[in-house]
Amino acid sequence: MLDAVTNALLEGNLGQGRYSDPELITAQHTHEISQQTVTKIKQLLHDVIDEADPLIASALGRLVTDTKNSLIELAEDNSSDLPTAEELTVQFKQGKVLERNLYYRFAWTRNDQTSQLFFAAEAYDLIDYEHAILLTEKTLLTEAEWRLLSLNPQSVDVLCELIAEGGWFWQDLS
Repeated sequence: MLDAVTNALLEGNLGQGRYSDPELITAQHTHEISQQTVTKIKQLLHDVIDEADPLIASALGRLVTDTKNSLIELAEDNSSDLPTAEELTVQFKQGKVLERNLYYRFAWTRNDQTSQLFFAAEAYDLIDYEHAILLTEKTLLTEAEWRLLSLNPQSVDVLCELIAEGGWFWQDLS
């Protein structure tokens, strides 16, 4: 988990600068790491953690949805070309439904500004958290759910990406 959080911090440009501390008192010995330095770094880490709720949630989402190696081949059997919104509408009008691929793990989280959907260790931002819930909790999507999702272009784009990646696939109920 710590590795996932560290990677998320680095992806968020936290590791782009060099450490500098103008208030730092030089140690008596040139190779000494003083207790003051350790205390200061510890406080900086506490500050980062206190402000990192979205970052930690994102790292956790990626971690818990990572596909097990033994399931990757089975999960990828349903991947396809990236569909368009029009193609989805046609499929739903023909009576087909989308079924969630149970070989993949899904999760979601939300904060004050946005929500995130996690799929196969990838994160997708969604403004509408109810759509994140719909796309992660439901096992079937019907035309009724599609009509709801189709009102939000961002949700349509995410669903199309999930279909292309094999997270959702078409089933004919007849």
